[in-house]
Amino acid sequence: MVNFAIQVKDKLDFTVTTLDLGGGYRKPRPHPFGPNGVTSIPTISDHARTVASVLTQGNVVSAIGRPKLLLESGGFIVTDAATLLPTVGMTKDVSFGPGAGKLLRVDTSPYQYVRRLIFNFYHETIVANKVLQPKTQEVDIIGNTSADDYLASSLKIQRVEKGDILATLDQGSYCEMISTQYCGIPRPATVLVNPETTGVIRRRETPEEILSQYEIPTWLTSDQGATWLR
Repeated sequence: MVNFAIQVKDKLDFTVTTLDLGGGYRKPRPHPFGPNGVTSIPTISDHARTVASVLTQGNVVSAIGRPKLLLESGGFIVTDAATLLPTVGMTKDVSFGPGAGKLLRVDTSPYQYVRRLIFNFYHETIVANKVLQPKTQEVDIIGNTSADDYLASSLKIQRVEKGDILATLDQGSYCEMISTQYCGIPRPATVLVNPETTGVIRRRETPEEILSQYEIPTWLTSDQGATWLR
């Protein structure tokens, strides 16, 4: 980007006064997070030193001066601000799958945070109602669709029973915005929580609401439509 700004100055005699380095900045977490379960995330200070080492070079300063630097820090601010809370509906020992062979089926899926499927984006999952208990069991967690919908595989976790509530962490960065209704499964409610109270800020979808968006064209139900369908 800096090289491009210098070229613009040289060829067009236009000085770039603002550099927007975009987003994607993640808050360091005590557990793996991100594509393939990244375990080391640079701090804000690390980012600042790296960027400053380029912008303060003599040829850069002489070419474009000291431009305003913009960082889109949404991911850093809200990464850990949201948690997905699936409920365990079934546990089963199996001899297939990518992980440990102990299968947990839950009432949601990674189609609620599709980066898991696109980028193998890792989100730590724990048993919310047993969070202080030791992690003694290795499991695979699958969702409620008919597709490849592993939320986690070979995950070390607290011992789980039907009805336990899991917590899939670090859902605050884009996860809700890119959630889907894959297989016609309604999306969950969103609840805002503080130390004093709670409140629903996005209500749970219903199957009826999803179906209500669809219509059958009148011509399809006519005699002519019946002829086309034969």
